[in-house]
Amino acid sequence: MSKTFLSIVDKAYRAVSEEQDDTIVWVHHALKGATAEFSLLLKGNAVNYLDCSQETPGITIGSWKQSHPAQMGGDVESLIKKGVDVYFIAEDLEDRGIDRTNIISSAKSISKKDLPGLLAKHDLVFQW
Repeated sequence: MSKTFLSIVDKAYRAVSEEQDDTIVWVHHALKGATAEFSLLLKGNAVNYLDCSQETPGITIGSWKQSHPAQMGGDVESLIKKGVDVYFIAEDLEDRGIDRTNIISSAKSISKKDLPGLLAKHDLVFQW
């Protein structure tokens, strides 16, 4: 029997100035491609990934320019389309003033008090 795991991401925009995507979100695309069964929880600053209207600007260093900046909302939405349950902490979204009408509608909202129940539904939990 395969085990399911929950990945918790609370740090946003890791390496996105230099790369085309967040390394942790990219790893989850690869894991899903390898048939892993997991859910993703965005909390803390990572709830910003749910707002598709936010953009990550590119960076220029000398004559080199990052011409393909990260599109985190699209990356998260793509995971959902692949069958990954993506959750977020409602209070973290509210604390950052992100309007729910601007976020990916298929992401699942949970409150901080419901977090233990979500953890209990998974065999393993990873914090990134």
